[in-house]
Amino acid sequence: MSDSLTTTATNLGLPQPSISSTGRVRPRVLVATFGGGYEQRSQDGPNSGLAEWNVTWNNITPAQLIGLANFFKAHGGTAKFTWTQPPPFNVDGVKWWIAEEWSWVYSGGTINGITVPLLERPPV
Repeated sequence: MSDSLTTTATNLGLPQPSISSTGRVRPRVLVATFGGGYEQRSQDGPNSGLAEWNVTWNNITPAQLIGLANFFKAHGGTAKFTWTQPPPFNVDGVKWWIAEEWSWVYSGGTINGITVPLLERPPV
């Protein structure tokens, strides 16, 4: 089992993920509320701002889809793998991710694409 989504995608002959792939960061914040509308906020740990991506590959073959699905299935939603975010977000290089689910699209019996929500995880 490869630990690199980038290497697996390259070996399957996949194009770069679709430009419709989306990312976000939603920092984990601890909030203590007080009377009069006052509140105190602090980050929840050193890794409170990890990224999330919905990565989509469009117009892929059935073999490519099965290859990707097997990669995610082998990691079982528990084992981390590496992936490099698309430019310009790739300045930090390779990071660790986990995929808890994935979905695909069919059109007329032909597999069109796969979307995978990736959750960034600390390297340790």
